[in-house]
Amino acid sequence: PSTAACNKSGASGRVRSQMMSPLWLLLLAATSALRPPVNRPGTALNSATLPLPQQEPLRDATPATAVRDDGAVVLGGDTVLEPARSRRRGATKLADVETARETARNGGCFLSFSLRKAKSKVDVDLGLLPPGRILSIARNKRWWITPAFGEVPIESQAVLVEGEEDDDGLRTYSLVLPLLAGQDPARLQDGRHAFRCAVRGETENDRIRLIARVESGDPNVRAREFDGAAYVAATKATDAGCVHALLEKAVQAIAQRKGSFRPLSRKAPPQGMVQGLGWCTWDAFYSSVDQNKIEEGLRTLAEISSVRRLIVDDGWMRLDRDTDEDLNLSGEILKADEMVNPDIYDDSDVLAGAKRRFAETVGGMYAKHVER
Repeated sequence: PSTAACNKSGASGRVRSQMMSPLWLLLLAATSALRPPVNRPGTALNSATLPLPQQEPLRDATPATAVRDDGAVVLGGDTVLEPARSRRRGATKLADVETARETARNGGCFLSFSLRKAKSKVDVDLGLLPPGRILSIARNKRWWITPAFGEVPIESQAVLVEGEEDDDGLRTYSLVLPLLAGQDPARLQDGRHAFRCAVRGETENDRIRLIARVESGDPNVRAREFDGAAYVAATKATDAGCVHALLEKAVQAIAQRKGSFRPLSRKAPPQGMVQGLGWCTWDAFYSSVDQNKIEEGLRTLAEISSVRRLIVDDGWMRLDRDTDEDLNLSGEILKADEMVNPDIYDDSDVLAGAKRRFAETVGGMYAKHVER
């Protein structure tokens, strides 16, 4: 998107484009991908005072076990994960490993897995997502995540579903967040004791079956118990504006359970860091940054706010580079073998195809940039 802005609007468009933070982009994607608000009063968007028209939290009058004996995950009477009839080869059904059977609290519950034998990697069939529109946030590189619509790509870090409208004009919005898990929740801050969970979707009769993978990344690091491997939440509302509060409540519940971080609402901003504007030049100019472009960008930003901090970013350093001839868009020479993690692909043909697509798309884009 920032490259397109460069071509169309010059430095002014480039600067404004690169200033959007990843968190803002995710929230923007979440609300724009789902149904737009209807008849919402003009209230300023604030994490503490988000407008929630006709929102009805999924709460049972008498708290019930969220995971049923057949593996269905039910919140407030609505099934947010439905067990598939067939078994998925290589994956364990949720009903067989989810032994905690926790009570739903405030419209959400944790999923914890218990295995008969300690493993470093396990796939769990969470079941079918509800019919409706889907937004996923997936890792597409080692260091980047990106939204996906209507699908759940491999390495997804979050899944949001807008259900179909009921007779009362309400929709169920359900959220699945894979987490860090471990045998001892108190030791999650120690990376050696953490198992990472991610999800992926497989299409089955126009429905998406959700598969969770929990792994340590080291075949020698194994465990039988995975406490709080994922969090599932849901709420009912007339429009997608409720997802802000849904996400915020989910993060608060996870923070309280894990004890390894604090939600943003409980963090104090660093003194002096939020006064004035800070600008990193990378997304505006990449490795072609120079003095004239920086000065033009500063003049443009001055129309918005004074810039108090400036990072001149021309890419990562290479110690073996004498000229710019071998420098690509990211400042390093990337190879498919380095970018595609073979551990997340069970099939050699799929792995080969992923490497080939990487070389054809990403590598080709970088090569064209170098030629220009």
